[in-house]
Amino acid sequence: MLAENKFLIRRFFQAVWMEHNFDFADMVVSPDYVEHTGGHERLPIGPAAIRHTISEYEAAFPSFVVSTIGLLAEGDKVVVQWELQGFHQGEQIL
Repeated sequence: MLAENKFLIRRFFQAVWMEHNFDFADMVVSPDYVEHTGGHERLPIGPAAIRHTISEYEAAFPSFVVSTIGLLAEGDKVVVQWELQGFHQGEQIL
């Protein structure tokens, strides 16, 4: 199960953040998901929150690349260390 959960997180970052496959986000992100991004008082809930966050990053860093650096899994939880690289060309997002 731990390996499957880690695979799902890696696939999520590849499919959603890099390929912008928001249908995948709709399949795996809970409708109750709450995004905790600094500087925002009110964000959408569920997969729409993911779309909103990624669209803000795209506006600020049009050709960004996201990489997963490390994953830790225990039980049904996975913690991911990730980084986003790009050249800032838009408005400040945070």
